[in-house]
Amino acid sequence: MSNLIVDKVLMMCRAMSADELKNVVIGMKPMIDTLLPQEAELAKTVAVAGKSGGSRRSNRPMPLFWVREATGFDDSKNGMYKVQGDFVYANKIADLKTGRLLIIGAKAVKGHYFVVRTAGKDAKFDAHLSDDEGNSVHVVFDGASSHDVSVMGRDSALAFVKDAIGELV
Repeated sequence: MSNLIVDKVLMMCRAMSADELKNVVIGMKPMIDTLLPQEAELAKTVAVAGKSGGSRRSNRPMPLFWVREATGFDDSKNGMYKVQGDFVYANKIADLKTGRLLIIGAKAVKGHYFVVRTAGKDAKFDAHLSDDEGNSVHVVFDGASSHDVSVMGRDSALAFVKDAIGELV
């Protein structure tokens, strides 16, 4: 029954002029807004690897999480600046060599991080990064495994990275 109604509505839309269709869409917007989750609510909870880059002035939203390849450690700096290495776009992680050390954080979730190793193109990372204040980010990308991954505080994450970097040297 509902497919028949949808087909008829679509047929009517195809028969409309551009101005008529525009007016129908504008009139339906309040109904659509009540049926679909708001973008702001989705942005607080979901971050999926996709296209990245561009200038800050673009209309593209900034990623909700960041990923940094840890290649060194500098005790003379403060906080996460102690971790040396390049930031990696989430959609490029699968291209990194297996065994690379990554630290993952989110602006919305201050002081909580994941530390993982790359695991090849077939691996899928899928985990929630959350804090005590109820902020949460769903982190999803290819190239690392979320098996046995736990959320770490800043000091624990830094200590883990420092030890792991020491093992590599």
